[in-house]
Amino acid sequence: MSKDLFNINSILKNIFYNLEGMCSSRNIELIYNMSKALPKELRGDYVRIEEMLIKILRELFSNCEDIEIVMSIEAKEDFIKENVTFNIINIPFKDKDFFLRLEESIKDDLSILNGSLDYSDIGVLRVNIPLQIGELGFRRHYRLPSKSLLQKNILLIIHSQNVTLSVTRMFKYFPYNVDISFKRFREDKYSLIDYDLVVIEDSLIEDRFLDLMSVAQAEKSIKLVVFRNNDSSIEVDGTSAYLHKPVTQESIFELIVSLFTQESISNNYISDGLIVCIKDEFDRVLNSKRCIYQKILDTEKGIKSAREIDNSYIDILKEFLDTFDRSDLYFREIINSKSYDEIERFYKDLKRGAKLIGADSMYQFVETLELVFEYKKFDYLPIYPGRYHLELQKLIKEIRDYLLI
Repeated sequence: MSKDLFNINSILKNIFYNLEGMCSSRNIELIYNMSKALPKELRGDYVRIEEMLIKILRELFSNCEDIEIVMSIEAKEDFIKENVTFNIINIPFKDKDFFLRLEESIKDDLSILNGSLDYSDIGVLRVNIPLQIGELGFRRHYRLPSKSLLQKNILLIIHSQNVTLSVTRMFKYFPYNVDISFKRFREDKYSLIDYDLVVIEDSLIEDRFLDLMSVAQAEKSIKLVVFRNNDSSIEVDGTSAYLHKPVTQESIFELIVSLFTQESISNNYISDGLIVCIKDEFDRVLNSKRCIYQKILDTEKGIKSAREIDNSYIDILKEFLDTFDRSDLYFREIINSKSYDEIERFYKDLKRGAKLIGADSMYQFVETLELVFEYKKFDYLPIYPGRYHLELQKLIKEIRDYLLI
């Protein structure tokens, strides 16, 4: 089975967006619930996993409407190489023949993945797939860059109980203290001044709530996040961020970092369903670079560069591999030790190498790191080792595929 590195959050978002039109037409809401033990980075045949789960959900959705379907992704504690279970919950029918036909339709996928499928008469379908942790030695898969970001008090005001419980679980990972106000804000029960962050669904915002929030924010720095429904473009004064579906553990992590690191990281910047409010020129420049898609490896561009220096493209790729393979470990080490001179030397060498071989996505990554140094925003650095690790793994795979090694 393939051992490609992938981000489980990216898979879940791809599934959500692929099925978004079907969900909208049938009034189905797909909600993710992620286990605290679930690694962010895994190894396995992610393309086949994604395609198989889309196939399963598409068949399920074609037989129901006006319902919330929860996919709960579970893993064991101290995960290394175990089954990851995708539990599809709240299925509104119990037709055994349907599940037998579904199992038959994905039997080849299950066989290749060494997976299994079972279902119960309480409306739960389980898909078990053996996967491996992306990198050994990591116990917390979403590590906040500062202890000052821990132990915040959160109030959630969300209509759906399933969505509320899912988002609550993700906030409690860090761990945060979470209070819940279903349906609407309960002025008689909750005082906004008690919270560091208030998340409210757009359809539940009332003038009275906004008045109370304005008064509370005048007294204390309280972050207001508006949870937008898919067809909403609502704008609310005093909002620190807009959060879109699907909500994943990674999007909650990025929300926390963006809100509580230097007051805010970005504005009008859309990243994995998150729009945050811009504070300065650094953020505008940073996000302008992040928002442009780039190829992982543009071989035509690399071949042209090799010809210009009268060298073999294959030799240049091999030299890049020799220099940077497993350099993510070194990069993490110099970031953690705050060795700014070494970090700067490293990214300059990486930028030259990336440009030479046509690694456009890696080149873009280095450009964002350059901005951190140009604007001296060093408190952003802790988010870069994880991003470099994933960027490097994707690039190494592309190079090895090209070299057939």
